[in-house]
Amino acid sequence: MTMRSMLSILLLLIPTLITGYFYGDTKDVHTFENKSEFETKVLKSDSIWLVQFYDPTDSSAEDFAHEYIFIAELLKGIIPLAAFDITTPENEYAISDYNINGSKAITLKLFADDKSEPIDLKSVKDTGMIVSMIMETLQETINTRAGDNNAHAGKTKKKSSSSSSSGGGDGGSKKKMESRVEIITGANIAAKIYENPLVSAVAFIAPWCGHCKSLLPEWANASIKLHGAGAIL
Repeated sequence: MTMRSMLSILLLLIPTLITGYFYGDTKDVHTFENKSEFETKVLKSDSIWLVQFYDPTDSSAEDFAHEYIFIAELLKGIIPLAAFDITTPENEYAISDYNINGSKAITLKLFADDKSEPIDLKSVKDTGMIVSMIMETLQETINTRAGDNNAHAGKTKKKSSSSSSSGGGDGGSKKKMESRVEIITGANIAAKIYENPLVSAVAFIAPWCGHCKSLLPEWANASIKLHGAGAIL
């Protein structure tokens, strides 16, 4: 192999080696091999994602990588973080799709419920400010989902009342409660709770307990609001 051939191969490998140096040793920051994987993991997800679009050849991107990994560790199981190298040929589409400024080494975007309109964190690179903006977005997302669910519940209740008043002697059929609550048993508690990176809230109930029964509708409603927000009930 000639020296020129070896240099050509090395130049082709440099972006991969740099990216691996930044995030190859951590499982807390997701990376994507192609557009399809990005769409599946981020765009089709119910979760809020923080995605860093970066140029690995810029020294400031390397400096920020340590902070980004720290943020990922803080938010592990709550908000997933990803790093997206815009210099590779398979990732160049992101520059136009997400209005990435090629002259900036780092661009941070939050993909919340509306994945078609990610939130641009501008030039914010301070860890505290980034985490604060993420938590604000999380709270807004929960509030929006709560409003949507309450509106839906109000319409359902109104419809149910109308049906009951005109539905004859049987009072109408009872609609099954919508819920995302996980049922925990001795067989699945390790996988569902101990080995699950998500935040878990567990209610220990007794079937004969009146207070427990009154909790169930609220617990089910909370599970719907928190679905995809990094927590399970």
